Amino acid sequence: MNMNQKRALAVGGLTLVFGASLVLGGEIVDRPTQATAPTVVYAEDKAEAVELADWEGEWDSITVFLDDDKVKDSYAKVAERDGVTEEEAKKAVEKDLHTKFDALEITDKEIIYFEKDGDDKKEVARGKYTFKESVEMEHGGAKYYWHIFETDADVGEYKQMALMDIHGEEAMAHYHLRYAEENIEKVLDDSGEYGEWYPTMVNPDVHISQVIEEIEE
Repeated sequence: MNMNQKRALAVGGLTLVFGASLVLGGEIVDRPTQATAPTVVYAEDKAEAVELADWEGEWDSITVFLDDDKVKDSYAKVAERDGVTEEEAKKAVEKDLHTKFDALEITDKEIIYFEKDGDDKKEVARGKYTFKESVEMEHGGAKYYWHIFETDADVGEYKQMALMDIHGEEAMAHYHLRYAEENIEKVLDDSGEYGEWYPTMVNPDVHISQVIEEIEE
C-alpha cells in the first residue's frame, strides 16, 4: 500500500451515487458488494503525492454498458426529465461519457488501452506515463483536481492523460478522465469546445443497477 492509500479520502463525486438499494421495474434489489477498488488520498501536496499506481487495476469505460437492455429504460426517464426525445437523451449521455477505448489496465508506470467485444479484449495502445502536474478545477461549488500524466510512446491522442481522484466508493467506485495528443489544458476547460465531458471508468464487475443510477443522476 502506498503512502496515499494509508490516509482517508474525503472527496465527493461529480455525479454522486448513494444508497444501498435501487428500484428496478418496481422491485427493490440490493446492490452487490463492489469488488475492492484502489483508494486515492486527497492530499495538500498533490504534486508529491500522486502516483499512477493510485489508479492501478482494470477499468471499463461506462459506455460499454450503454446498450444493455436494462439500461435502455433509463433514456426514457432522462428524456422526460430534460424534455427531449429518448434518442436525443441517449446521444447526450454518449456525448458526455464517450471514450475512444473500451477498457484500461493501469500499473504503477503504464496505461494499456483495449477495445472490447463481450469478454474479449484487444490491446490497441500502451505507454509508460510520467506525472506532470495537478490542475485545480471547480464543479458544483466544490474543488477537484485533474492529475496530468504524459508519455513519449506512440499512442496518438492518448499522449496526455488527465485522471481525477477515485470517488463514490460507498456506492460505485469510479473516476473521470480526459485525454489529448497535445494542449490538454484546452480539453480540461468545461466552458470550451469540449464542454462538460466526463468519461467515467468503473470496475468491470460493476452491477448494472449502479450504471443505471449513474446515467439517471
